[in-house]
Amino acid sequence: MPRPPRCEFEGAIHLITLRGHPAGHVFYDPDIFRRFPENPRLHAPNAEHFENLLWEICEQYNAGVHAYVVDPNSALIVIQTPSAPLGWIAHDLLTQYSRYLSEQHQGPRSERPFPDRYQAQIVQPTKLPYAVRYVQRRDVGSDPRRRAVNYPFSSIQMYCGRKPKPGCFQIAPTMDALGSLGYRGLDSYFAFMRHKDSPVISQLLSQRIIGDPSFIVSVRERCRAPQRTSPASLPSPDEILQEVTSAVLHTAPSIAHSSTHLGALARALVAWYAMRTGAARISSVALWFGVTSSNLRYLIRRHRRINPQYFSKPLPDLFPAFTAATNPSALSGTSPRHLLAADCQRSPYPPTT
Repeated sequence: MPRPPRCEFEGAIHLITLRGHPAGHVFYDPDIFRRFPENPRLHAPNAEHFENLLWEICEQYNAGVHAYVVDPNSALIVIQTPSAPLGWIAHDLLTQYSRYLSEQHQGPRSERPFPDRYQAQIVQPTKLPYAVRYVQRRDVGSDPRRRAVNYPFSSIQMYCGRKPKPGCFQIAPTMDALGSLGYRGLDSYFAFMRHKDSPVISQLLSQRIIGDPSFIVSVRERCRAPQRTSPASLPSPDEILQEVTSAVLHTAPSIAHSSTHLGALARALVAWYAMRTGAARISSVALWFGVTSSNLRYLIRRHRRINPQYFSKPLPDLFPAFTAATNPSALSGTSPRHLLAADCQRSPYPPTT
């Protein structure tokens, strides 16, 4: 039987669970806590690489992370998707990490690191603190830590200020939701995190949609509604190329077809803003220019380091029609997700030489 489609909408908050192969540890060896109690992170390069991939991909797709935890063989992430679908983000994350494990020659080549489909639950914004607490207090049987705050592979250290916070990591929505529950300030945050989940909350967190009955009904109605594509709500490939080259680089669109340094920057910018608006995945942009996805990712990393100012343009300034149609800042998600039409998967541009 085909898998049931996932329900997604602009601004939706998801609690996703990634599970590795039952016969192995895809992120780190749990024995490192016993062997290296002082600094286990130094001996868990796979987990650190996974975290870096998470920040990189979320920034590319304009997604926000509210909480995460990495266990030896699983990971939980609370992520918000204002533009690109969750499936694009999860696919890129799992694909790139699986390729990394293959390059490191870790695990049998005949087995997939993640054989099962990832689990995704939709979270009501007012229930966000409970999802964050569930993630950050997740227990690992082989981990001898006495307090969750000492766990090195969790976002709780970012809430405490013990760990640098990436640009895509969001703390304010959780703290605002906690304030509405009567928990204000960092001390109240720790007090909330110390509380155990009541049976009602535990039952709530086990559901596919984590929220009040009215929220569940609204999400189910949104899932049953037919998904209608609206080409006017998303910038087309031509519009992305035109806007990036004229408004950002102040040059002609034909520069992206060249093999010059500026042409490589233009291709990186087209891929960056196509992903951030949810108009196309990086693999589709690669087809537009006749290059590989890995080549575009390399160009994005390289030029973001050299010319970060080109990658920080606000989307409303570049694509006002798109932002007016989709309202990506809405936490509750008031409109269905619009995906790019199929003809955008075909390249309107000649291959780059």
